[in-house]
Amino acid sequence: PWAKKKGYAILSHVWCRDKSEQSFADIERLCHGGVSSYDDLRVDAKVRGCVCAAREQGFGWIWNDTCCIDTRSSAELEEAINSMFRWYAEAAMCLAYLQDVPDNCPIEDANSAFRGSGWFKRGWTLQELLAPHCLVFLSVNWQHLGTKFGLADLLQDITGIDAEVLTFHRALQHVSVARRMS
Repeated sequence: PWAKKKGYAILSHVWCRDKSEQSFADIERLCHGGVSSYDDLRVDAKVRGCVCAAREQGFGWIWNDTCCIDTRSSAELEEAINSMFRWYAEAAMCLAYLQDVPDNCPIEDANSAFRGSGWFKRGWTLQELLAPHCLVFLSVNWQHLGTKFGLADLLQDITGIDAEVLTFHRALQHVSVARRMS
């Protein structure tokens, strides 16, 4: 009843170091234990948050790597790693959850939490920033901070990736190898 948009949303996030993320197996156990809704408090707050954010955007489906990949299967894990760029590219919307950025963050400020977010300092960020056409940045409380298109110049400043590439005005294959490697 709440799904209005076609396709799926996909979550981009930093895994919590201080606590474990709920895995596919954890969610499977919860489902077998009678949990029938992601609104149930036994479901991790990040999982509940991404489901709510996807619903608010009109999606009936959200893909979250921590609980959508069965890491008990090495074949499934390998397939997932090899398919990630395509999954992010094919998503109707990517929700980038910046758990270390407060609501109403002055993102343009030189020392803002947005600029210093751990999300920009991890290896997976490159594909999760380049692949999706629609990327929305969300704060710690799942509040809208901006979009990849709207923040392209700021993102270029933070990451060094040309705004033209981020906004698909210049194809990645038309960027020199030296520039891509930098």
